[in-house]
Amino acid sequence: MLQKIATLWLLLAVISCAAIPNPGPTKEREYKVRKISASIQDLGSDVDPVEARKIARTVVYYPLKLAKIYELTKPPIIHNVLVNMGSKPRGLCYHWANDILDKLEKQNPQTVNLYWAIANKGKPREHSSLVVTAKNQDFYQGLVFDGWRKSGNLYWTKIADDPKYKWHPHIKKR
Repeated sequence: MLQKIATLWLLLAVISCAAIPNPGPTKEREYKVRKISASIQDLGSDVDPVEARKIARTVVYYPLKLAKIYELTKPPIIHNVLVNMGSKPRGLCYHWANDILDKLEKQNPQTVNLYWAIANKGKPREHSSLVVTAKNQDFYQGLVFDGWRKSGNLYWTKIADDPKYKWHPHIKKR
């Protein structure tokens, strides 16, 4: 039994040494910012391009910063175990959603709505993320931005195209 516990701790130590992504600009990240910015603008003709670009930069780069703040361990499910054991400070999916939404709210967007989204509410695999829609657009037409799913490397898609989760509004943040 003691050997199994020691093996588990060794495994967790090795996993926790997985590289935390550098939050700085790269060609790939800047390409992602451009693609996301265009997708946000495509949500509606009234979406401000400057606002879309600021949101895109935030959802690409801020999760990378959060990965460092959360002292991230990969994969996310292992990090969740460590947070729940008290070994890591934060980094559950709802931390990611809340912290990214707080950062976006400080930008005071005028042409989009920000939502806290939830999938599998009340079930063991409950998951939180954020959704952006154009003003007066249906939630289910929006884009989901998930910092947790790929350990700080933003996962994003149209809500309807998400292969893993069926999203619903949890809290409209703005």
